[in-house]
Amino acid sequence: MVLEKDETQAKVMEYYSQRAIKIRAAGKNRKELLTIVVYELDKIHAAYHGLELQKLIPCNCDKCRQSQEPEFYPFEVLRQFMSESGSSYPFQKKGKNRLQEEKLRKTS
Repeated sequence: MVLEKDETQAKVMEYYSQRAIKIRAAGKNRKELLTIVVYELDKIHAAYHGLELQKLIPCNCDKCRQSQEPEFYPFEVLRQFMSESGSSYPFQKKGKNRLQEEKLRKTS
């Protein structure tokens, strides 16, 4: 499914065999459209009590952006890190600092 709003497109893809939904967005207001799509998916998931859900965000380092298999991080870990440090994206596949690695271990 492709959604469009304000010169921005979001493609929502279901991978049934992987039990996953992936969202890709491109355009002028990418973050805003992703926020809307995720909000609406959260509302749908909330209707199914007991459904286990894990939101994973792909790493945006240069290596992962070019990779077919980027590293992923739990959304809540990133949210916590951003609120504590003010940083917009804390991790990279190479050169993670000890504090960041410890936070990942706690959620695994």
